[in-house]
Amino acid sequence: MRRPIALAALSTVLFIACGEDEPLTGAPAPVSVRRTRAAATATADGPVCRGTGAHDKHGLVGFQCATCHECGGLMQFSSTYTLPTSGASISGPENVVTVGANGTTCSVACHNVGGLATTQPVDWSAPGPLACSSCHSQGQAGAFPVRSSHGVDSSSATANRAACQNCHDTSRHVSGTVVIQGVGALDPNDPAQVDGACKKCHGGRGTAVAGKTPPLLDGYTSADGDFHGARAGTGFGGSLIGYARGAGPLPCVTCHDAHQSSNAFLFASSVNTSPVADATINRAGVGAEALCERCHSGARHAGCNVAGCHTTDPVPGGANKPCFFCHGHEGIVNFKLPTWADHPVPGVAISDPNAYCWHCHTAGWFPAAPEYVAPTVTNVVAKEVTGTSAKVSWTTNEKATSYVEWGVGTPSNVDGNGVLVTQPCGPGVSTPCREVTLTGLAPLTQYAYRVRSSDAMRNATVSQIYTFTTPDPNAPGQPALTPVDDGAVPYPETAVPVTFQWTAVADPNGDPIEYRIQISSNPGFTAPLVFDGPWTTSTTYAKTFTATEWPGATYYWRVQARDAAHDLRSPWSSVDAFGIWWYDPMPY
Repeated sequence: MRRPIALAALSTVLFIACGEDEPLTGAPAPVSVRRTRAAATATADGPVCRGTGAHDKHGLVGFQCATCHECGGLMQFSSTYTLPTSGASISGPENVVTVGANGTTCSVACHNVGGLATTQPVDWSAPGPLACSSCHSQGQAGAFPVRSSHGVDSSSATANRAACQNCHDTSRHVSGTVVIQGVGALDPNDPAQVDGACKKCHGGRGTAVAGKTPPLLDGYTSADGDFHGARAGTGFGGSLIGYARGAGPLPCVTCHDAHQSSNAFLFASSVNTSPVADATINRAGVGAEALCERCHSGARHAGCNVAGCHTTDPVPGGANKPCFFCHGHEGIVNFKLPTWADHPVPGVAISDPNAYCWHCHTAGWFPAAPEYVAPTVTNVVAKEVTGTSAKVSWTTNEKATSYVEWGVGTPSNVDGNGVLVTQPCGPGVSTPCREVTLTGLAPLTQYAYRVRSSDAMRNATVSQIYTFTTPDPNAPGQPALTPVDDGAVPYPETAVPVTFQWTAVADPNGDPIEYRIQISSNPGFTAPLVFDGPWTTSTTYAKTFTATEWPGATYYWRVQARDAAHDLRSPWSSVDAFGIWWYDPMPY
């Protein structure tokens, strides 16, 4: 139980609140012993106060020791200050300073956020009852660090703290050191350290944050990727303000700020010492010129001012420009930088100057206006699953990127690429196509995964969570299906024979192989199944569908293999679908 500070304990606390050279008599120290200390968080006409880590945090934002404490050798509160958060006077019975097992605990009106009826104590060595955003809130007046623009749950104090703790280790909350989960301690004012923290999540396999995996910095370090990364600028970006052309990669904090941004992609509110207004930039890149102009002046598309083509900056898209349709960390997207050979006009000789214009003067190459409809995702399949790897493919209704979020239990890693495609890879499908290979898997393990795709306007879709299980390395491989065509039979036929086929697989130890087929009326193969076949050595199975099972039905089927000697089973094959229906044979 916490108790008010006893007189005998006063001397212990004085070293926390006030300078150690001050007398312990309770009277103000004589001027001759008042000293200025480098660690002091406040100075006053009276004695110099020196704070602990928690007190120093308050001192940095104007709430210095003398704001609340008269000091002068006394651990007491001033009676002349009204607290800004609650409007309460700091005098009163609720303002009690106690000493607990973990050190000084303040239970004062300043932590009675919003003037609540019950004072909320704050123990600097415990999580505390307050939401992080009660002090660290976006746009809050004053100098408190603001809340991250990463998604933060504010439905309750507990949920709010849990959301912040997805990234932050708060055990050193008031130590002056930022500690990020999985990264460690860093100085937030050191761009190199912040870069390392960013790339820890975004630079390869990401780490899940609040159940979400971050996008990869695709192209940031590649030879044909972002000019701000490993690839130095070549002159297409106009005149630079404050930077030398050909310089090395820029730190992430040059353009991004995780804690002071209300723009898309955490673009900072100030870049190159110039402000970027809140909510200026959206995910499609509309408004991004306000960011670019902080460093690039003049003709930003200077590469177009060649061969007598353009004398001014030919900015596509008019006033509502979706800049990210062409620009991003992945480099120049959706069109190649123009050269004579890359963009010929059909039927026009390469030597003709008009041939060079086709790259931008082809109708429809650049969107007339940004759109904000995310792509749809269908046909999500995990295939070629082995004990250590798997391939995931899916279809989108428009060109979109390919990322797979995966992990044991929950998706906690991300792999993929930013190439815009629609079709999954397969026989007869030309490249580029969609197929993401997951490696480093463990045998006999169930993995959860979901897919994420975003279109050229950065509108993103995330699928539901699916699972697959890696097989025993001694189990046979996964069978491949021969697709079954849809069928139509004349009314009133009541029997439809269908033959199912799949490839034979080998057993690593040479044991005999058996197969079984499952047929379902739903792609999830939930009960009841239409058919759950017996184990057989054949790679075909014939089944006759009766009128009670159709017409107008869509069926899904899959096959599994096992070695007959040890019952070690392969993963299920991919799923194939087919339909059966009646047609009217009578001529009209």
